[in-house]
Amino acid sequence: MATQSGATVVVNLSAPAISGDPVGAYTSQRLTDRNGPSLEVGELTSGEVSAERQETSVRSGFRQVTGQLGFELSPESQDDLIELATSEPFAGVANPISSQSLTYVPAAGGVAEHFTYTANALDNDDKRVAIFETGSGVGDQRFVGRVDASTTKVHVMVKMNSVALASGTFSEVAAQESRVKKSPMLYSEIHKSYPDVSLEQVFSGVTVNNLSLSIQPGSLVTGSADLLGLRAGNMQAAGTAGVTTNAAPTTTAYSPFASCVGIGDKPVGVVSGLDFAINNNRETVPLLCSPDADSVYEGVANVTGTVTLLFEDAVEYNKFQDEEETTLTVALKDTVDGLSPNVMIVHFPRVRYNQPSFEVPANGPVVLTLNFRALQTEVKYGAATGTQTSAIFHKIA
Repeated sequence: MATQSGATVVVNLSAPAISGDPVGAYTSQRLTDRNGPSLEVGELTSGEVSAERQETSVRSGFRQVTGQLGFELSPESQDDLIELATSEPFAGVANPISSQSLTYVPAAGGVAEHFTYTANALDNDDKRVAIFETGSGVGDQRFVGRVDASTTKVHVMVKMNSVALASGTFSEVAAQESRVKKSPMLYSEIHKSYPDVSLEQVFSGVTVNNLSLSIQPGSLVTGSADLLGLRAGNMQAAGTAGVTTNAAPTTTAYSPFASCVGIGDKPVGVVSGLDFAINNNRETVPLLCSPDADSVYEGVANVTGTVTLLFEDAVEYNKFQDEEETTLTVALKDTVDGLSPNVMIVHFPRVRYNQPSFEVPANGPVVLTLNFRALQTEVKYGAATGTQTSAIFHKIA
């Protein structure tokens, strides 16, 4: 008699939608942990006092879908999970910056290198992050920049290649973004297949409650998605659900050694690790007349994280003491030169540190650990009114 191997279990997600109904074919997920989703059922036990000192009755209680999916982040492979966490599908960035004349200013006197622009030219792009380039060739400049309308500057957050920066005409690389935003919440339907025993199960009305990513030098870029959903169908014979699937993307997972971090509008070369999480604090509520949840209710989202630095100066520590806000950007790449289209930028436009600590080893460098919270702020996209967000996922289209 056949039994199921854990190595062959397949998890497929439908494209996120407001209704939770499947949109087109499902996509096979590239995962490191396929335990979730699963049906979580509460237990109602009788309080009857039996003369025989034993329980006399138990019934099934409230039901909801929970679980976790672990993954190694790679281009296109986890876009659905990111969208479920942010409540916004990836879409083309509005009003892309085109043919903008920027004047290069090298680092001097404690001021980081940056570009300046003609007054008013980019004022309606305040706090916007984009990949700027003079062209798409190997010898062209390319960097991640943040527009600062208060100073008419474009700050150099992360350099995308080794080409020296200089004044020139820059355009924004075509990109898509998904940003933490308010409802409507996005749902997906998850199809879990057990091919060795020809069984399958469908979980509907599922969203991502918490999404975490870890960028550490000892591994590929990893992450996990905590699931929360409404209903689980019965285990059934394979093919009953009629699910058609797209193959999982075959792109290479992001490497920490091809990725760069910018803090406070400048590149930082002594970052030894970065972890962060989007915590949506969503919940389901038990109701009478049905054991299943009727909806997943939105909570107050917060974005938290930890960045570790080799201790070289007091700049970041003093931001904590002085309650000074900063910015934090990480560019995830699959090639060192940054010319590959497989690039994702994760940007936190408004960050506040809390409770730093020092690790002072007997051997090796002193490490400064800074916990942070990313806060809501307005980011503009070529218009007077912008978008309120605390975290932005920005990828080359």
